[in-house]
Amino acid sequence: AKFPVSFILGQGTVIPGIESRVDGMKVGEEWTATLQPEEAFGEWHKEKVIMVPVPRHPTSNEVVEDQMPNVGDMVHLSDNSIGKVLSITDEAIEIDTNHTFAGKPLEVQLRLYEVDEDPETEWTGVKVQSIEAGDGKTFPQVGDEVSVHYVGMLASDGKVFDSSRAR
Repeated sequence: AKFPVSFILGQGTVIPGIESRVDGMKVGEEWTATLQPEEAFGEWHKEKVIMVPVPRHPTSNEVVEDQMPNVGDMVHLSDNSIGKVLSITDEAIEIDTNHTFAGKPLEVQLRLYEVDEDPETEWTGVKVQSIEAGDGKTFPQVGDEVSVHYVGMLASDGKVFDSSRAR
């Protein structure tokens, strides 16, 4: 990355192995380490490989082709998880919902560039920017279904990695 990544220590917004090693470092200090899966993205779990039915039309039972993924595709599931399509049969789609790096040790190099002991805001992992004001009358409540547009950009360089408007 061209720019350092910033996070608030102790909020769990980075993998545990990085957060635990940054705690107590001095500005300018560097380290290289091999992080075991439990310090990174966790162990790989067989039970996170799931089978879902092939999408079919409710009356004709024909496969709904425009809803069929391809092997290797990343798919969003109804429980908001993401998985990689491993295989497809006539009846089911096999999806691995483990993190891509689950079960893998990671080599990490880190240098602490700066410490802000009084950050202005608490980092929540999401930066919200209102582009157009709402009607000021309608406010969603817990349990309401809402529809939104979003654009996901890398904080480091503004590069768009996902957008609901592009679909």
